[in-house]
Amino acid sequence: DRESVYVRNIVKCLYRDENRILCGTNLGTIYSFDLKTHKFSLIHDFKTGNSIYQIGRTMSGDLFVAGVNKIGLTLISQNGNIRNKFPTNENPNFSFYNVRCMLEIEKNVFLLGTRNDGLFYYDMNKKELTRYKSDLSNTSGKSLPENYISSIFKDSMGQIWIGTFGGGFCLFDPSTGTFRIFNKKNGLLDNNVCAIVEDNNRHLWISTISGISDFNIQNQEITNYTHSSGININEFTPHAGSRLADNRIVFSGNNGFVSFNPRKMYVNPYIPPLVLENLYINNNKINPGDNTKILSKQLNTQDQIELRYDESNIAIE
Repeated sequence: DRESVYVRNIVKCLYRDENRILCGTNLGTIYSFDLKTHKFSLIHDFKTGNSIYQIGRTMSGDLFVAGVNKIGLTLISQNGNIRNKFPTNENPNFSFYNVRCMLEIEKNVFLLGTRNDGLFYYDMNKKELTRYKSDLSNTSGKSLPENYISSIFKDSMGQIWIGTFGGGFCLFDPSTGTFRIFNKKNGLLDNNVCAIVEDNNRHLWISTISGISDFNIQNQEITNYTHSSGININEFTPHAGSRLADNRIVFSGNNGFVSFNPRKMYVNPYIPPLVLENLYINNNKINPGDNTKILSKQLNTQDQIELRYDESNIAIE
């Protein structure tokens, strides 16, 4: 039974906490990996079987945990006290559910991204809670492009960027509650944003379902990188991206991870020609000049082909 638990215990997030790495799992458990002894120890079990998507520390020193369902937002104090209810002006015991990402923008002021409920702005000091959701009829700029928040990032100049799954990403101004949206219409590779990371040259690197986009914050130009640029990840993972000490960017995906130096990323200008080599009719390969008389020359140079009504199963390589 113990072995089967380890097989099913998938690590969903990591956080370096001084001399240990905290690992949040899909079963609602937090393990500590000691960097000196190289040993794991269980430090908390929510006993919910729900995934943990982010672990970190608040400016007050509490450990915060963001996760599915009732894990929501949970604070664990340094003496082990657990808190998952927070006072608002309307509700003294408010709970956050299905939190995918969290950012403390100043002490005790939090942005929380959820799976379906949009973005929450919570000022614990003033007990103020504001919720932002997608509203296509809202033209005031105070609407999210999508309710699934996949990433919240504060850049080196203090600007806050919100990544969404389905609506691209946006620049958020907490003072006005407005969003400036960037999506495929602006050149973004895909509207399904997974993670946002900044390099040391004021560029945002954005992993999407289809590849990676480079967003120049100053001129707002977007450059896209796909398999043709050497990106060999089939599908990137939401919430998973980081910048290393040497400025390399790392994103993880469903078949591994990719790391790169942003200063050495180049767009491949060569677009290979489309060549049609082989024709199959009803699962039989057709050769030029054979007894089917379908092809008189190589498929790629044939102007047209004529088929009978029963030659409808067609495949081309």
